[in-house]
Amino acid sequence: TTGTAATADAGTLDADLVRVSDAVIQDTLRSSFNEVVFRVDDGSGPLDIVLDQNLPTFFLDFPPDSVLGVPLDATGILVPPASGATGTWVLKPRRNPDLLVISP
Repeated sequence: TTGTAATADAGTLDADLVRVSDAVIQDTLRSSFNEVVFRVDDGSGPLDIVLDQNLPTFFLDFPPDSVLGVPLDATGILVPPASGATGTWVLKPRRNPDLLVISP
């Protein structure tokens, strides 16, 4: 779940490859490192998905507000955030196929 991924299951999933399903994009922003960040939630709690600026993805071609409410499945590595916040992790997809939009 997004809630479990956001805490890396109390750290036991640190640096693990995980998948979250049916997560809805709640918010978008651009980090100070020029990464695109999606805040997603599957109902269990928010998780940030960080897209490196070098990861080409069709999400970058749309205005940020146009993807709000879009459900997706995402696979990636759980890593501590660049901000250095403790007790939280972000999901970093490795390649474009790691993000799958769910059609209504």
